Amino acid sequence: MNKYVSFISDEDFLDAVEFVVKSYIVENSVKMIEDELKHGKNTTDFIKLIFDVYTKQISLQGWLDSEINRQKDKSRNNKIGEFHQKVLGKVPGWQDLKIGSPYGVDLKNDDNTVFIELKNKFNTLNSSSSLATMLKLENIIHEHPNAKAYICYIVEKKYKSKDKIWHVKENRENSDGSKVTIDHCNENIKLVSGYKVYELVTGDRTALKQVYEALPLAINDVLKNKYDLPDFKLSKSDQEILDSYGDYVFNYDD
Repeated sequence: MNKYVSFISDEDFLDAVEFVVKSYIVENSVKMIEDELKHGKNTTDFIKLIFDVYTKQISLQGWLDSEINRQKDKSRNNKIGEFHQKVLGKVPGWQDLKIGSPYGVDLKNDDNTVFIELKNKFNTLNSSSSLATMLKLENIIHEHPNAKAYICYIVEKKYKSKDKIWHVKENRENSDGSKVTIDHCNENIKLVSGYKVYELVTGDRTALKQVYEALPLAINDVLKNKYDLPDFKLSKSDQEILDSYGDYVFNYDD
């Protein structure tokens, strides 16, 4: 009987959780980030700096602290996306393809019939990157005619989980200067989001909710066993709010 989720081992789940927790505990060198900012390696927007300092009425050190926190938070957001990839890649019959895979996507099943490009949030792709992703998935389907390819988002707008054929529009200009819009769509290329992403891989519609409910326990276990930190527990009122939020996010009536 697994302690955390039903579809991967406790060891694999804890490894994925620790991957994210470490980014909070083992901080990047503040000195390194300060040097990057002060020496222009990050090409700081100096006009925005002035707006930030004067409008917020903070010191340069206060601005620097805020910028450091912003960079760290951006890195952590990226790790959350990798967390989902690590978890789903450990489901039996699936592979986490990692960087450098010849397929150019994040996940596939062992028999090469399902390929997944995984994103954490619905607003990750702009129009040009959506087209590039679509062309990549079209190429996979061309090479594997019996396969299905998916663009997947864990966090969908208003938490309305989707499972539908993916359409991407491409605007082209003909040799005579006229413009044409091409609608890229294929019945074997779909957009799947929310809890349906985890359901696609595990076959269990409750799988993502299991992750949500297991995280407090798993994070506390990592903090205690790896960093000798005490358990953290929400107040009763905060826990009630979090529970109601979970009920809203995992509404299976959509």
